[in-house]
Amino acid sequence: MARRRLRVIEYQNILEELRARSSARQIAERGLASRNTVRSIIEAVGPLGWLEPSRPVPTPEEIRAVLVKEPPVPVRISSVESHREKVTEWFEDGRAPKQIWRALEREAKSEGRTFQISLGAVKRFLRHLHKPEGQAYVVLHFEPGEAAQVDFGNGPVLPHPRTRRPTQTHFFVMTLCDSRHMYAEVVWNQKVDTWLRCHRNAFEFFGGVPRRVIIDNLKSGITKAYHRDPEVQRSYAELAEQYGFKIVPCRPRRPRPKGRVERGVGYVKGSFLPLREFRSLEEANQQLMEWLLGEAGNRVHGTTREVPLQAFAERDKPALQPLPDPRPEKILWGKGKLHTNCHLTFEGSYYSAPFQHVGQVLHVRAGETLVHIYQEGQLVALHARAERPGT
Repeated sequence: MARRRLRVIEYQNILEELRARSSARQIAERGLASRNTVRSIIEAVGPLGWLEPSRPVPTPEEIRAVLVKEPPVPVRISSVESHREKVTEWFEDGRAPKQIWRALEREAKSEGRTFQISLGAVKRFLRHLHKPEGQAYVVLHFEPGEAAQVDFGNGPVLPHPRTRRPTQTHFFVMTLCDSRHMYAEVVWNQKVDTWLRCHRNAFEFFGGVPRRVIIDNLKSGITKAYHRDPEVQRSYAELAEQYGFKIVPCRPRRPRPKGRVERGVGYVKGSFLPLREFRSLEEANQQLMEWLLGEAGNRVHGTTREVPLQAFAERDKPALQPLPDPRPEKILWGKGKLHTNCHLTFEGSYYSAPFQHVGQVLHVRAGETLVHIYQEGQLVALHARAERPGT
């Protein structure tokens, strides 16, 4: 049978018995430890003078250093460790764990090696590579009118107007970083068109435009979430140019820079949504707007200890950039292949282009009234915007 590990207090009791001249047999009969254990303790502490009653009683720290033998912690080397440099680079460039695992698998097969790395090993390695919990960080400070943070969250389930089936909606939330005043809207989806429309609605709600908009790496805003040089969605980039704000995407898996809006999303879901019933999207947004300008806007914010609407009126509103006049046209960019019938499909409608471009991928710039079609930057067709899909 394996020897039971003794605690510090048990070693203290045994040492007290030994200093009182009790024998190993007597200590064993009292059930404190076996005779062999007591003999090993005598051999370890005898030269230190701990058994002499005239000497000071050893402290728990001294007992722990000499007698408490912690078992060695087994060190397991990850099967991914030999690929640390490239895996770290891929991870910082925003690659998902499964993408990294597939890349390692392809590399092993191309080199004729047996691939023995599991997807779980890659995920565990990446968790150890980045541990945000417990790390120190600097609280971000923003000047009035400097920045807003934007995010989506899950909204209420509502009957869809076309299918009448219960459908999951989403909250769009934009929070001004200084005053914490926020705009929110319930939407059906997170598509680019919805993303742009909500930005325009938010700027008009605030009556101005912040100099920076901090966003997550959702596809409506960022096409490719690279660590160093993210690729901004073209329609969103044009909106930013029209309204004069700078897009600031968070680094992949680094959500802390937009913590204000994440807490705002949680506040909307926790304070607005419960115990409310909505029959339609319009009714939900009507109640949401009343709540934003009422309870939410006039509460004392938990962090700033200020009333958001009051702080907005005093600091943020005067510092925001003015809205462009006239209101900019909403632009959507897309692309499509020109088929043999000399038409491509965009937003469910069909637009023609010269037959010379059949088989090519053409870029579409769709405004509210006109649709421009380009081939490598050159305009090849111009149409009126279709009024409905299928035309």
